[in-house]
Amino acid sequence: MPHGAAPRPGARVHIGNCKATVRYVGEVRGQTGPWVGLEWDDAARGKNDGSTGGQAYFSCRSPSAGSFLRLDKYNSQAELGCTVLEALQRRYGDQDFNADQAAEPAEQVSKAEGRKGVEWQFIGADKVHAKISQIQSLDKATLINCCISSVVRPLMLQACCGRPCRS
Repeated sequence: MPHGAAPRPGARVHIGNCKATVRYVGEVRGQTGPWVGLEWDDAARGKNDGSTGGQAYFSCRSPSAGSFLRLDKYNSQAELGCTVLEALQRRYGDQDFNADQAAEPAEQVSKAEGRKGVEWQFIGADKVHAKISQIQSLDKATLINCCISSVVRPLMLQACCGRPCRS
């Protein structure tokens, strides 16, 4: 995921192992330089409610979910997500695929759970991949944990998928 793009309110970001939503970008009274106001998914990570020095800059669902980062610190630490279209392409797009590699995670799980001697065979993996890599033929798609930070315009998504899309 790219680092250092200009923050914009509403964008989803990862900073370290934590996820947040950009809620404010601009000056903060009594401070120098630009700041980025974040609302953390984990309220314990925050320090305020979007206010500092008696001035409210944004609001949070939890009174302790907000914090402010200097823009330069944000730019060096924030990992930005992708659009829905980019996530679809990454997850389902036509990429080089190796059926032998597809079985490796299952083998690792069986070993981690102490099932020695259990072998996994992923039969037809190449056919499954060929079907799902045709994004326009998908009826449903799961984009959980794809770090989506913005939604593309519906017409762009429709052009990719070849039909109207619904959330």
